[in-house]
Amino acid sequence: MLQPIKLNIKSLSAVAGGIVLVGLVVVYALHGNALGRPEHTKPPSTLALKTKQCPRCFVVDHEVILDIPDLCVDRGVTLVIVIHVSADRFVSRETVRNTWLSEVRNKEKFQNVRYFFLLGNTDSESVRQDIQDESRLYKDIVQYNFDDTYRNLTIKTVLAMQWLHSRCPYSKFFFKTDDDVWVNVTNLLAVLQIHGDKLERALGGVCRSVTVVRKTSSKWHATFEEFPKDVYDPYCSGTGYVGGIAVAKGVVNVYTQVPYFYLEDVFMGMCLKLIGYGTKYLQHFDNTRGPEIDECDAKLGGYVTIHKITSHRMIDIYRRIC
Repeated sequence: MLQPIKLNIKSLSAVAGGIVLVGLVVVYALHGNALGRPEHTKPPSTLALKTKQCPRCFVVDHEVILDIPDLCVDRGVTLVIVIHVSADRFVSRETVRNTWLSEVRNKEKFQNVRYFFLLGNTDSESVRQDIQDESRLYKDIVQYNFDDTYRNLTIKTVLAMQWLHSRCPYSKFFFKTDDDVWVNVTNLLAVLQIHGDKLERALGGVCRSVTVVRKTSSKWHATFEEFPKDVYDPYCSGTGYVGGIAVAKGVVNVYTQVPYFYLEDVFMGMCLKLIGYGTKYLQHFDNTRGPEIDECDAKLGGYVTIHKITSHRMIDIYRRIC
């Protein structure tokens, strides 16, 4: 197992074509232990749209800081991959670029696939500057001016839907995932070959309808004020879901009529219900086995997504010869 090293973001260009670790940016040294800071719980910074009928409704209208306006200029784009990641997670972004995303970046095997990292803002001036440098180097970052916290993930997802609707209206599908998820893009495209017709107006992944957690010690707890029903509407796990661009457009059109809820995947399910779209459970989307899964099984076992994969583990899976 290789140990992380300190490397300024400006030196990444020297190793952009090489694989892992030399190009990793260690934010522990550069910015303190920001990766381990507690989640903020302050309310989302949105424009209020409160009414008697919907006192928790909201409008997302945040300034874009970094953009990629020509990402989908080619109308032949089949799939746009949106990777949610916190602003200060330089190591995670570099690891993803140099592992499962590397073939997409080379554009030889996946000519009709595009991707971008979606970030919020940060109070750290040094982190902001490093992100600017990173964006100039890779041209794969979309950043908005909002407080990028766990309780604001729904804002982030709505911004992603707005961006897809605005920048990639002629693309066929989008796939949303997180930086701690191993993704097999070949298997994902195979899923679209089989289920694409049904997914044009639906979300697919690990989809379910579960009982609301009321226990306050749980990370996913919800008060009755936040969600008054006992069971969530059907939704797909935010660790990885795929759907047609029509879904993004639909969410943009209806989200202001849906009360704000901080679990972004649940909120997407609420929007789908209002639109009249559904969800589809797809095999090989995994959101539980990551910590114990065998590396060769992860690589060759037919999985589309595997959750809870650290940067070091992602490197080990990628480099493993099976």
